[in-house]
Amino acid sequence: MIIVVMFNILILNLIIAILSNTYNMFETKASGLFLSKILISRDEMTFDENYGAFLLAMTPLNVVIFPFLPYGLLTKPSPHINIMLTILQYAVFIVIIYVAFLIGSIMLMPFAFVKSAALKFKIFLAAHEPKDQIMKGLAFFGFLILGIPSLTLNLISDFFYFWANNFRSNLRKIVIDKKDSTLVHDSVREIKM
Repeated sequence: MIIVVMFNILILNLIIAILSNTYNMFETKASGLFLSKILISRDEMTFDENYGAFLLAMTPLNVVIFPFLPYGLLTKPSPHINIMLTILQYAVFIVIIYVAFLIGSIMLMPFAFVKSAALKFKIFLAAHEPKDQIMKGLAFFGFLILGIPSLTLNLISDFFYFWANNFRSNLRKIVIDKKDSTLVHDSVREIKM
């Protein structure tokens, strides 16, 4: 009986040693294996022109897609409907982000005004020549008078450019064109090694 228990303990130790050795071998190569799997599957994942909006719906925003699900299940959606649903999801998402940005900007505006006024006052105090002191003093007092209106105008211009750039249709000018991967299995094998 004692021999059977000792034999089982030795076998268990042998199995633990083998598994530990296997784990140590693959631990150093784990990130390389992970990245190679991502690179291999990258070319397989493309946007479907008919069902892309249904497949890309994010969890809280898929409520927007819910009324269109019967249409998507019963018929093959046209690319126009797909683009419309994608823009609708994007618009809801971007409104949420922009409201958070706007609230944060309005809350930080007084701090920006105080910091900028303090910086302009510090520059005024650092000026040594009389002509330079007058110019820096005028800049400081001008900012005290026009600082809040200029920060507000800046916020309005941010609002305009944010929305103008989010929904423009000529994005091909700034999007990097997709190129076929030149990665082959031999180079992946070299990375793994």
